[in-house]
Amino acid sequence: MARMPRCVLALAVVIGCSLLNAQSAPSVTVSPTSVTMLVGESRRFRAVDGSGHPLRNVDWMASQSGIVEVSSEDEVVVTAQQVGKVTLMAHTSTGSANAHIEVVGGGPLSQGTVIWSSGDMPGCRSTKIMPAVPVANGPDVFEESQCADGTYIRAYTSDGILLWRRKIASNGASPAKPAEVSNSSNPFDTRAGSICDSVSVGMKQDAVIELLKARNLGVPTTGQKTWIIEEDSAQCKLWFDTTSGVVKKRKTLTTE
Repeated sequence: MARMPRCVLALAVVIGCSLLNAQSAPSVTVSPTSVTMLVGESRRFRAVDGSGHPLRNVDWMASQSGIVEVSSEDEVVVTAQQVGKVTLMAHTSTGSANAHIEVVGGGPLSQGTVIWSSGDMPGCRSTKIMPAVPVANGPDVFEESQCADGTYIRAYTSDGILLWRRKIASNGASPAKPAEVSNSSNPFDTRAGSICDSVSVGMKQDAVIELLKARNLGVPTTGQKTWIIEEDSAQCKLWFDTTSGVVKKRKTLTTE
């Protein structure tokens, strides 16, 4: 059975996890962008770029003291200390972004409470939300969005951390459906096909590492310009440019 986030997955006016629209993303986004927490609860937040890749050297700050306690790592941990509302601010070399936190007392949270939301991007419409196939260190939920320039998939952990965002079809082309891509690049099942089928030109090393971890494959030494990834029935060779983006890939079948 697929893992389900502890929120309610439903396309409705009020849902347990509000997965909002996506389009050409800003240079910096805090993921998740809005949460509701109980006093004493801790939650992770991450600053990501437009493709969901985590950003480094992030400076975090809360709009007021006393309501939450903020750790100092790149992926910040926020602990709710008292009831109130606070803005969590992330500053990076490429830009800044905010997340909104509401801390409530008592517990548990009432039915229909929006536990976390992913943020709104203009020009997009969420068309599908579904649980992920259970894979170690993989996503818990996927969202499909129809945007001005095509169809996108976003992958999240159960607590709203964006793992990656990927374009799967341009306007005028039909997006791939799970049944049609079971032997190639299926964005809804990170175990399908070779790793080469899930890697696209331009993808950053961080995103490739997320896929490798999801399939329990070894991660080559970061910084190298060429990676060779051995799988049960295939070998995937990847070439990276100076910005750590994939410029070429080659899949070789090793068994029939």
